[in-house]
Amino acid sequence: MAHTLTHSTFSGAVVRGVTNTLSSFWDGLIAVAEANSQVKKIQDLHSLSDEALAAKGIRRDQIVQHVFRDRLYL
Repeated sequence: MAHTLTHSTFSGAVVRGVTNTLSSFWDGLIAVAEANSQVKKIQDLHSLSDEALAAKGIRRDQIVQHVFRDRLYL
């Protein structure tokens, strides 16, 4: 019975390790996807004319701050 308990504890540790690794990998993929969408947003805003940016209430030098306003205090 002790052997079964040890095996069960080892299996649980392995499952937790694999789960934590996959979770970290998934979190990394999400971070990359979010960063990519923010870069796309910056590129989209940079492609607008100064007048179009002004209509949105953004100056060209404020684009990065605008895109990251919910993430960073710049």
